[in-house]
Amino acid sequence: MGKTALKWRIRDDWRIGEHESWLRDMALDGLFLKKVGRLFCRFEKSEPRQMRYRIIPVRDIPMTLQQKKAGAPNGWDFVTSFRIFYVYSSPQETAAPEFPISPAEYAKNLNRAGDRIIIGLMYLAVSILSIIQSVAGILNSQTPYLALLDEVPANFAIALAVFAYALYLPLSALISTHKLRKSLLAGNPIDHEA
Repeated sequence: MGKTALKWRIRDDWRIGEHESWLRDMALDGLFLKKVGRLFCRFEKSEPRQMRYRIIPVRDIPMTLQQKKAGAPNGWDFVTSFRIFYVYSSPQETAAPEFPISPAEYAKNLNRAGDRIIIGLMYLAVSILSIIQSVAGILNSQTPYLALLDEVPANFAIALAVFAYALYLPLSALISTHKLRKSLLAGNPIDHEA
């Protein structure tokens, strides 16, 4: 096995064309994707090469290795998966045919992701409200939410800021997913060169 390298990954999973373009640029630098984690992508170092990458959303996860390989057209190799996406690669010189997936089918596969984000947002919102209510009860005031503004310990303010940021991430993902689905349903394909 060759040397590996870790690189910060693009946070917004829904900027698919930009991910594909970034992975292509990494291959030109001799870094070939092996795994996608929460914060980093793991690459294997080798000789620079022109590669094409495609990130395909799938509805039924997990799939067997045989299903992953069978789902790829000739010339594309399964690389890894993350969330609801499977990543395939192909050397530029093979001129592999594009995946037989229409923008409408692509958008349909993204529906599951949107549903998962909404469920996560609901759990997070309930958690935040529960914490606020608990702290307000601890402060034992007639007006618990105003008491929070007057008597909030610094730790709680920091925790609230962290929760607000945690709420921002799925909200931005939901907005991005909605925009991408809308664009795909209008018949616009993914821009693989974004």
